[in-house]
Amino acid sequence: MISTKNRKARVEWAKAHKYWTKKEWEDVLWSDESKCILFGTDAIQWIRRPQGTRFDPKYQISTMKHGGGNVIVWGCVSRLGMCPLRRIQGIMDKFQYEYTLENTMRLYVRNSLGRGFIFQQDNDLKHRSKHIQNCFCRRHATLLDWPSQFPDLNII
Repeated sequence: MISTKNRKARVEWAKAHKYWTKKEWEDVLWSDESKCILFGTDAIQWIRRPQGTRFDPKYQISTMKHGGGNVIVWGCVSRLGMCPLRRIQGIMDKFQYEYTLENTMRLYVRNSLGRGFIFQQDNDLKHRSKHIQNCFCRRHATLLDWPSQFPDLNII
């Protein structure tokens, strides 16, 4: 379910990076965030059952009142290993993302990669916001361009 535009962008990205050297790929700092549901799901579940069996326990799904909660974490990984996972409280917005970059990613880079790395992030709105782009600009960061709907290449 990828649009024609995004499919073309993926191919162009692959062509543009086809001849990258091992050294260039080793310089990439990959990042992503992930949400872990502690119990159940946050999506609608559909059940097929014969007519008249709605209350038959065989066709019911256990639930937990108020859900089981979730944990959102952000992390990055390089050729040298993983940075510490950062737990995100609430919803990550551009300000919390900036705080995470400054206090987790930057410390990891300073202590392991040093200068000259290439930062990968997806095209989430908070990552592409002017606020975050200005943060990268002030730090003279090199970003890896990343096509939309392109999670399958991220090594995380």
